[in-house]
Amino acid sequence: MPDSKDTVIAILFAYLLNGYTLNRFQAALLHNFCLPSTVSALQKKYGITISRKYETVRGYMGNPTQCCRYWISKEERQRFIAKQQERKSENPTGQDKESGLSQISPELDE
Repeated sequence: MPDSKDTVIAILFAYLLNGYTLNRFQAALLHNFCLPSTVSALQKKYGITISRKYETVRGYMGNPTQCCRYWISKEERQRFIAKQQERKSENPTGQDKESGLSQISPELDE
């Protein structure tokens, strides 16, 4: 069973892949309290570029505060989806090529 951290990251990634944008305050509503770290992890894990820009929002007591807004551009989403589809077509069974059937049935190697 995946831990809650993995689930939070997966939800955030799905959110961004569906064309939504968010800043750290909005990410907190998705139970992500360290958005910059999550964005960095997603970029490294999936080789995807997540766009960003600074914005001023209403903060504590209505005072303006700066934060970063993150999103995945349409072109980057299309590139990522195409890459995923290419991987699936290269390996339609989902089987690891190096381990072959030995993962399923070790006695076949004998």
